[in-house]
Amino acid sequence: MTSLDYLASVIAGLKRQAAQMPTLRWGQVTGASPLRVTLDGDTQALAESPVDLCGRLAAGDRVLTVTAARRVYVLGRPGGARPADPNTLMIDGVAYPASGVIQVRGLPAWGLSSSPWWATSFEIDPPFAPPPGWFFALSTATTTGFTLVHGVTTGLTAGGKILARAVQFGSADRAALKSVTWRLTKS
Repeated sequence: MTSLDYLASVIAGLKRQAAQMPTLRWGQVTGASPLRVTLDGDTQALAESPVDLCGRLAAGDRVLTVTAARRVYVLGRPGGARPADPNTLMIDGVAYPASGVIQVRGLPAWGLSSSPWWATSFEIDPPFAPPPGWFFALSTATTTGFTLVHGVTTGLTAGGKILARAVQFGSADRAALKSVTWRLTKS
């Protein structure tokens, strides 16, 4: 082996090592769902969605990426992570509304009718299917009387509804309850 052959083999080895080294590049988000990024200097978005390590990216965001082992990872965006909606919970990488209001169109017949108390159980449609291990905690939002509401179970009924109870004091008006608030809560 000549000195030139030895030098060529060393250069080839360095080239292989350099190809395996992580590389940092800036890019721009061109689509958020699925995540698409076009790296600076490229004319098209990456063929595969990169691994998002920072979350809450939107089209147009500038991002810093690292390519390692032929996989692209989005490390972050200038200014840090995009602020979360204060009424949003991130559960297993999915954004869910944290709370809201459900309108009630009157209560069914009273199960307990003993003046000055009236009570009944009723079902309401959930705003969405809660993720596994989560349920909707309920309370009174608006009423024309003195009405207390709470959820009965930490799951949905077989029909996909929220089972709730209402207790009302001083009035038998089944239309007094107008709405309930819900809060996504961990079981």
